[in-house]
Amino acid sequence: MENVISNLKEINNMNQIDFIDDYYISSDGYSILGEIEIKHLLFIPYRDTDAGSNPREYYGLKKSNTEILKSMLSHPNTFRFLHSGVIVSMIGVKKPKGKKSITYTDACLTNGNQTRFL
Repeated sequence: MENVISNLKEINNMNQIDFIDDYYISSDGYSILGEIEIKHLLFIPYRDTDAGSNPREYYGLKKSNTEILKSMLSHPNTFRFLHSGVIVSMIGVKKPKGKKSITYTDACLTNGNQTRFL
């Protein structure tokens, strides 16, 4: 059990998101766009956080989720372009200079809970 917990802690993003390439920041500094690995989304809460809330639960492999899964498996290299992606609301964001990462004090998965569970 201790090994399982240490593995989960290693996967946990520890309030940091590492981008695959450089990320884009809007001129007002409120929007960040970039590509990340799905592991950075696994531990982000989605309900009732200081950063926001998304009341939608994962509702199983219904028709829409089945279509998302088919698209994910059929188009692994272009899936992110075919769908709206994932939206994470964050507060307390810090952007270290020269790094491909950001840190935050709190985050909320406001769109993409179905994709994350698939």
